[in-house]
Amino acid sequence: MKKLVLYTVAIQLFCSLSFAQNLFPLLGGQRVGTAAATFLKIDVGAEATAMGGASVAMANDASTLYWNPAAAAQVSGNTLTVSHIEWPVDIQYEYLGYIHHLGDFGTLGISMGMLHMAEMEVTTEFHPTGNGEYFSYYDTFGAFTYALKMTEQFSFGASL
Repeated sequence: MKKLVLYTVAIQLFCSLSFAQNLFPLLGGQRVGTAAATFLKIDVGAEATAMGGASVAMANDASTLYWNPAAAAQVSGNTLTVSHIEWPVDIQYEYLGYIHHLGDFGTLGISMGMLHMAEMEVTTEFHPTGNGEYFSYYDTFGAFTYALKMTEQFSFGASL
C-alpha cells in the first residue's frame, strides 16, 4: 500500500511538471502587438515631461487635460496648447488641447492627439528587401472635458 501511494504521488508530480512547461514559448513572436492604445501613455507637455510625469497638480496650460481633467478649472484664461514630438524612425506624435472658461458655469476643454509614421516598405520572409508595397500607421484619440471649480481647494472634472 505504501508503494502504491508513492507511485501515485510520483506519477502525479511527473504529469504536473511536464504539463507546466510550455512547448512553444515564443511561437514565432506572436505576442508582438498584444497591447492596444499604448500610445496614450506618451507624456504631453514639455514641463510635465521634464518632471517625469509628476505634474497632476499643476495647472498652467491646456496639457492639463491629459494629466488631470479637474485641473482645467484652475487654469487662468482660455488656453491653447499645440505639441509636436519627434520619435525615432520617423514616428511623430501630435497633441492639441484647448480650454475655454464659461464663467460660473465651469470650463470646457477639447483635446486630441495623433501618433503617425512615414510610409514603410512591406518586407516578408521571401522578400526581405521589400516587395514593392508600402504601408503606414496612425492612431488617434479625442476627448471632451468638463471641469468645475467647487471651492478654492476642490475641483471636479471628467473627460469623455
